[in-house]
Amino acid sequence: KDPVSSVNVDEIVALGASLYAAYKGDQSKLSATQKSSIKKIKVSESTAMCFGTLALNYDENRQDTSLSVSILIEKNEKIPCSVTKSFVTSHDGQEIINCRITESKSSETDPRFVNILFEERLSLPSNRPAGQEIQITYSFDDNQTMHASFLDVESKKETKTSLSIIQVSDDSSNKIDKFIVE
Repeated sequence: KDPVSSVNVDEIVALGASLYAAYKGDQSKLSATQKSSIKKIKVSESTAMCFGTLALNYDENRQDTSLSVSILIEKNEKIPCSVTKSFVTSHDGQEIINCRITESKSSETDPRFVNILFEERLSLPSNRPAGQEIQITYSFDDNQTMHASFLDVESKKETKTSLSIIQVSDDSSNKIDKFIVE
C-alpha cells in the first residue's frame, strides 16, 4: 500500500498568511529572493457574500407589487469592485425612500432570508411624479471597506455610508475571506 500522506493544516495556513502579508506589505523589507518569489504570484480577494437592497417589484402575472432583494454585488466578486444600478420612485409625490443594504450567502430575493446591514431614510423633494431615478452604488475598496451611496439623480440628494468588513457581519464565516493565488 501507498503510505498515507497529508499536510499540516496549520503550516499551510501560516504559509498562506506569510505569502499574503509579503504580497500586500512593504516589499522593500524583503530579500531579493523573497521579492522574486512574490513577483511570481497574483493575489485577488473576493466577497464571501451577496450584497443588495430592498426594492418594490411589479409581478405582471399576479398584477401586484412586492418587496424583494435586488443584488448589486454577487458572491465571489473580485475586490476592488463597484456596481451602480438605477431604480425609480414608485408613486407620485413620494417624499422618502428607505435605503437598505442587505447581505446573504446566496443570490436570495426573499427579504425574509437576508440580513439588513444598514437602514436609513433619504428625503426627496415633494410634488414629483413617479419614476424619478434613484442610483444605488456599492463598492469595495482594497481595504475591504464597503462604500454605498443612494442618490436621487434629479435633486442630487444623497445618503452615503461606509461599512468595514468587521461591521458588515458579526458572523466570522461571512468575512471576505477568499483570495486566489495564481
